[in-house]
Amino acid sequence: ENEDLTVRVSELEEATRRSCSSQERTRLAAQCEEAEKVVKSLRVDLERALLGESEARIELESVVCKFEHLSRLYTVESFQIKGQTSEVERELRAELEELRSKEDLLQAHVSYFSTLPSTAGVGIELEEFATLQEDGSVSRAHRVVALTPGMSAWRSGVVKVGDVVTEVG
Repeated sequence: ENEDLTVRVSELEEATRRSCSSQERTRLAAQCEEAEKVVKSLRVDLERALLGESEARIELESVVCKFEHLSRLYTVESFQIKGQTSEVERELRAELEELRSKEDLLQAHVSYFSTLPSTAGVGIELEEFATLQEDGSVSRAHRVVALTPGMSAWRSGVVKVGDVVTEVG
């Protein structure tokens, strides 16, 4: 468009040099001035566009640099996170192994307690024995031969193996 106007201005100048009436010269001069204004305006617009393109290019380069920087940071962070994840995973596996050991121990305790006599009662195992009295009679009595761990007699600590039961009630 700029070249078209320049050609037109040149044609108008050439036509003006040729023999023309003063009215035609005035009209042609006005057209030349108008064409020069349009050319100047187009040059200003072109300079602005080039400046805008330059600013846009600079902004684009800035955005690309920021993207590349963030991409590198993301890569570094993802490797660090993977490292941390591996450590957390190792810690969790160790905790899981410890819990499994505790579970095995508790299972052994449950198995042991399930073999014990019924939980009804106080947890005393008695043995009957006979004694000869001074008058020649025989009396029967009961002696504690075992206490069941965890039951009330064992927990109280009052009853001991070897004690003789003299009275219940």
